[in-house]
Amino acid sequence: MQRKIVLFTVATVLTLAITSYLSPWWTLNRMRSAIAERDYKAFSSHVDFPSLQASFKSQLLANSSGKKANDSESILGAFSEGIVGTLAGPVLDVVLGAPGVMEMIQQGTPAITRGVI
Repeated sequence: MQRKIVLFTVATVLTLAITSYLSPWWTLNRMRSAIAERDYKAFSSHVDFPSLQASFKSQLLANSSGKKANDSESILGAFSEGIVGTLAGPVLDVVLGAPGVMEMIQQGTPAITRGVI
């Protein structure tokens, strides 16, 4: 009886360790197949797009604020921060949506920015 409990415990721990180790590859495989099939819904289930967009927006705003630290009190510094904040939102919402991210992963550059970048 004692031996069965030990074997069951070892088997359970081993199974949990293997599934924990392999789960990132399983997720990436599912994401890759969703990209190949152009299944936006399946791909979106693996990515938190609102958090991704918010993170990029905050990084962009922090970067633009950091470069213009000595201009931040001038009218030009405030104006440039306002423009970055206003333009960054809609552009990042489009580029960092499911179609844009899937295209970046598949081809490297989203179509919306091909002529710009």
